[in-house]
Amino acid sequence: MAFGLARFDLNDLTRRIEFPEISADPKKPITLIVRAAGEGNRAWTSAQFKRPVPEQPKDATRTPWDTDAGRDRIVAIFAEAILVGWENVYDEADPSNPVPFSVEAAERFLRELIARVADVWLRLWIEVDDRKKFRPTVDPVDLGKG
Repeated sequence: MAFGLARFDLNDLTRRIEFPEISADPKKPITLIVRAAGEGNRAWTSAQFKRPVPEQPKDATRTPWDTDAGRDRIVAIFAEAILVGWENVYDEADPSNPVPFSVEAAERFLRELIARVADVWLRLWIEVDDRKKFRPTVDPVDLGKG
């Protein structure tokens, strides 16, 4: 017997996050289609095991994120397990040419995002880390309350 909870499976749920602040045309914002990060996303868990954890820097005030290897690891995991598509991402050399989504293109995009607009990268991270934002909306009528 199923209880209808499959609709909450984080492995299957995606959401769209718009970034008009980094878009060439705010009327056509860069939109990333993402899955939730963390437990519940099997691709996220799998990617964690595939990629070695970088060595802890000798300076105790730094984390693996502060190293190139640490950033490369998280970028690869995001590109593989979090990003599933995008809209309005264009090649800077040819602004009329949309870039097709691929894991390799996503890695290049994320590296540039981190290097040039770290605050937007942080916003992306916060958005995908909030599982509540991936829950489907429930119509009160479906619950017998309307």
